[in-house]
Amino acid sequence: MPDRQIYVADLAAYNAGHLHGVWIDIDSDIDVMEEQVKEMLAKSPVPDAEEYAIHDISNCQDLGIKEHTSLKEVAAIAEFLESANDEDAAIAAVSLAYNLDGAKDLLENYLGCADTLAAWGEEYYWEILSEEIPEKYLSYFDFEAYTRDMSFNGDIQTHEMHGHVYVFGR
Repeated sequence: MPDRQIYVADLAAYNAGHLHGVWIDIDSDIDVMEEQVKEMLAKSPVPDAEEYAIHDISNCQDLGIKEHTSLKEVAAIAEFLESANDEDAAIAAVSLAYNLDGAKDLLENYLGCADTLAAWGEEYYWEILSEEIPEKYLSYFDFEAYTRDMSFNGDIQTHEMHGHVYVFGR
């Protein structure tokens, strides 16, 4: 996976018409990230610069990092991804959730991924439901409609990413 980075801009310089900032690897320790921002602000072309904001991201589009996301939250997201067994599923959970606690809850209810929701539904059938619906009736079963209803009913949440659908239970 390529390095995930954020561009932290000096707001005093930005408001004065100067582009001044630093790219920071989000997998860095929080203390390292804070020190990089402190050094960037100390070198500001505008005296007494002290405010900053995230103005760009690289390789972390699905992580919900916004202009005023705190460095602590960015570090916590990176730590969550690093600790996850399935990083792509963790990224999908972060994308769906409103906060990191919500992403952790979603990841605990991760049901898998497939190329399409219907394909996931068919896999789910063979793993979970195959005893409830006899195989002789399987040709009548519409996995696309079934998974669509699961989604509409709130039984599952999905996130499409990199040509796959990631599925989480509730």
